Amino acid sequence: LLFIFPETPDGYVEVTGFTENAPTLVQYAVKIGDRVLAVDSSLGDRMWPVSTVEGVISAVTSRLPGQQITFRFERPVTLE
Repeated sequence: LLFIFPETPDGYVEVTGFTENAPTLVQYAVKIGDRVLAVDSSLGDRMWPVSTVEGVISAVTSRLPGQQITFRFERPVTLE
C-alpha cells in the first residue's frame, strides 16, 4: 500500500502520509488531506464507494499480485 489513511469522524478515509516505497508520481498527484471516495471493482469497471479503512484494505487485498487498482480521490477545498 502506498498511502497511510485513517478514518475521519465525518465518515471519510483521508490520506495522512505515504509509505517509503510510494513513487514520486503518486506523491505529486495525491496530497495529504485528500479523501479516498471509491476503489474500482476487481471484476469489471465499476467504482465501489468506501468510507472505512477496512473497506479500502478489503478492496486492495482482494487483488491478484500485480493487478492494477484505481482509486477515486476528492481534494477538499478550504476557504481561508
